[in-house]
Amino acid sequence: LSSSHGTFYLFVYATQQPINNVKGSITYNTYLNGSVLVTVIVSLHGELRVSLPLEGQVKAGSIIVLDEHGLPLPYDQNKTTITIYSLNATKITLIYMTQKLVTFTNGIWSLHVKPFLPPTIILPENSILLKYTGNPQIRAENERQTLMVLYTHTQHAQIGFLSHYLLAYAEHLLRDVERLEACYSRVNLSPLGASALGGSTLPLNRLRVAKLLGFDGLVEDSLDAVSSRDFLLEAASTATILMVHLSRIAEDLVIWSSSEFGYVELPDELASPSSIMPQKKNPCILELARSRAGRVCGLLAGLLTSLKAVPTGYSRDLQDTKPPLWEILDLTLSTVKVLTKAFEGLKFNRERMEEKALESYAVALDLAEALIREAGLSLRESHRLVGETVRLALSRGLSLEKAGLGLLEEAAVKVLGRKVKLPAQSFKDAVDPRRSPLKRVTLGSPSPKETTRMLKNLKARLNDSKRRLNARIRALQKAERRLRGRVSKLLP
Repeated sequence: LSSSHGTFYLFVYATQQPINNVKGSITYNTYLNGSVLVTVIVSLHGELRVSLPLEGQVKAGSIIVLDEHGLPLPYDQNKTTITIYSLNATKITLIYMTQKLVTFTNGIWSLHVKPFLPPTIILPENSILLKYTGNPQIRAENERQTLMVLYTHTQHAQIGFLSHYLLAYAEHLLRDVERLEACYSRVNLSPLGASALGGSTLPLNRLRVAKLLGFDGLVEDSLDAVSSRDFLLEAASTATILMVHLSRIAEDLVIWSSSEFGYVELPDELASPSSIMPQKKNPCILELARSRAGRVCGLLAGLLTSLKAVPTGYSRDLQDTKPPLWEILDLTLSTVKVLTKAFEGLKFNRERMEEKALESYAVALDLAEALIREAGLSLRESHRLVGETVRLALSRGLSLEKAGLGLLEEAAVKVLGRKVKLPAQSFKDAVDPRRSPLKRVTLGSPSPKETTRMLKNLKARLNDSKRRLNARIRALQKAERRLRGRVSKLLP
């Protein structure tokens, strides 16, 4: 179809919902078989713009655009609108998830389905994950002096700084980045040319094909290439571990945002009100992150169960392994995006954190270690003595700092049958919550010196990961340019 306005490209989108607000000089809509919407869109000045509906599961980021050679076309994405540039092709195909779409080319209707996605889907996920990993690292830089309680069993354990918690999050996520990198190196291998499973009598150049398509190498054994799905399981497992980490972070923030804790507050645009209680500010976005992690764990279990009894070779069971992987990756990617935004807007209540730290008995371990170091007690003796001291302080409504050395000596006579020799200044230093993390000497502790060292190390590792990721992306872009160049030479 053509006119003085330019070339018409016809898209048939499989949906029950009409596509509204189509941008272009001329549009034409009709239904085929009551369910498929035909949309004619004008392409002018080398640009095509199509708006997709907000309703349903349609997402611009899930659209694949192919040219007449079946090669992907780049496009910009803005919520529900995609814009494709430099359309000189005679046929364009839009593909969304596993929906069937129809294109109209030179008077001929053609049916298209989405091909299996290459392993490069991991790369954008890793890019966004690197950004999210950097968020706790950046926030940790600003929270080195924010005193807080560190927890075990959700009970007060030791005193530290908020920066220590945030660094732990960053370490979790950086390991996820490293797992994704390692996974990609094993996934980005070409199975093409394996034939049915025993190779081919035709002189197929498997290495050349792998290079043109941007693979790092081959899955050499043809039976392994056809039969194995551990690449899929590894990608799914890596994403699931990441989701478990995100879920645990979300759980911390849900607890910390409660009135009882009051440590954090979500930005208003990411919190939900109650339908009836006007005072509520619910962390629903964090709760959904936990829920999605459960879904991903279930999908991984389903994949493992589906593959456990498939005999070596090819069976149709393997066809059903792809949709769960797509869903796992989609859920993981969207969760990382949402939590990135949540973390950027998170407000920490420093005063509340310090208040809870100052009234905590979490300095008990500092006192026990002081007794071992300076009074010559064994770990067993100091543990019993400090435990009794805390019990007495609790019964009298006193903090260890206010109870003083006299209460420790009273407990020593009761538990050990003798007094202990601990200098008054040593006792005072041991039970001061503000000094507690400053005295730590072990590697990886929340002391300022160790925090500075770990932040520097983490930043370097993040930068290294970004460089490796950018190198992989450049390699794929180079391979795509090489492939397009070779294909163009074959065309008349």
